[in-house]
Amino acid sequence: MRRVSWIEITKRVRKLLTLMDLVGLDARKPHELSGSHRQRVALARTLAAQPSALLLDEPLSNVDEATKAEVHLKLKETVRKARVTTVCVLHEPDDAAALGDRIAIMYGRRLIQTGTLEVLFERPENEIVRRLLTSHLVEHRVLEASNGGEDFSRS
Repeated sequence: MRRVSWIEITKRVRKLLTLMDLVGLDARKPHELSGSHRQRVALARTLAAQPSALLLDEPLSNVDEATKAEVHLKLKETVRKARVTTVCVLHEPDDAAALGDRIAIMYGRRLIQTGTLEVLFERPENEIVRRLLTSHLVEHRVLEASNGGEDFSRS
């Protein structure tokens, strides 16, 4: 429909299979793939059309916790390499922190604050933003590790 030659389609497929770490899985049926593989296939199919913008709705919903960090990195790397503006709808603040360059926080169907993670942490505009970030994210971040200069090796 987009009048792309078979040669160009083949090139795009090879490039995306490599980019998404799916080489060797191209002959499998969807039910034969893991949840994270299915997510990557869906993203690769979308990127094959070379969109100018991409909207992802809960792209990590089928990914188990054990592989989520790996998928965060792969997803972020993939959309950067594809050079496509991407908007992700996420309900987990940890996922937004891992994926987003800029984060928009919505509450009650209203946009209440946008910015980088650092700006949101340092200057929350209201109590909702402060509570959301501190309750979900602070416990996962080590801001500074120090023993205060004391030597604890001697007891």
